[in-house]
Amino acid sequence: MRQVFPYRMSTRVFLPEKVVAWISQRFPHEDLSKVHFRLCRRIPFAWLVPGRNFAGLTLWNRIYLVESCWISEPFNPTFAELVLHELVHVAQYRKNPFTFPVRYLVNHLRYGYDLNPSEVEAREVATRLVRERVEGNVDAQLQGFR
Repeated sequence: MRQVFPYRMSTRVFLPEKVVAWISQRFPHEDLSKVHFRLCRRIPFAWLVPGRNFAGLTLWNRIYLVESCWISEPFNPTFAELVLHELVHVAQYRKNPFTFPVRYLVNHLRYGYDLNPSEVEAREVATRLVRERVEGNVDAQLQGFR
């Protein structure tokens, strides 16, 4: 389902209920109802890191995704990994709302994007969860999510 805001440069979208249920089991302390997914042609602030193609960006409880990456059903490992990666950033922010943005930027300047500890953690968690799903290590409830 989409809500179109013609005066904005992004569109709000919602994850399918089965996807939300699956993610909620893996992030039990996170309230996904407060996370807003926005589709856009270009990621905000992407120009700050020239030469990189960004598919997603998290700013607090808002996740921006490039329109072409929105493939929520059937299960798409690349899409799932992107969403999970960004949700890890939401959790990181919620854990330390005042220090996370500053720490992230300092680490980005110090280590670069690929070695930024926040990015390393997000990649590792997202990859592990998608691998579990692909390898069939899923709960009985998820059997209908294909």
